[in-house]
Amino acid sequence: MSQMPKEEIVAAFYNLQRGGKFPDNEMEAGKALATMLTHFMNGANEVGERAFVKELMCTHRTLQQSVFSLFMKCIEEWAHAWEEERYDLRNEFTCKKSFEIMKGIFDGIRRAPLI
Repeated sequence: MSQMPKEEIVAAFYNLQRGGKFPDNEMEAGKALATMLTHFMNGANEVGERAFVKELMCTHRTLQQSVFSLFMKCIEEWAHAWEEERYDLRNEFTCKKSFEIMKGIFDGIRRAPLI
């Protein structure tokens, strides 16, 4: 499987902004979404963040479960980064708290149920 260069991921992100669609390949679509989210967060303020959350809360409830599972995967990866000491001062809080969350609240849980 070929990997999409960073420039193409960014191009896919801007294509989405103009009403285009995600790449058909799931791996490339995931990369495009991650790029899109990091670009958003790089310039986001409280208003933008609240708009994101409000819009997400208006999506189909099953999709909300799927998005939460995605967030759980992020938390799990940050927890692994904490365990493996793959963090620095910029993301130390995220990794440490993710580790605490995985060991406490989500102990043994890796995905939200879909009903």
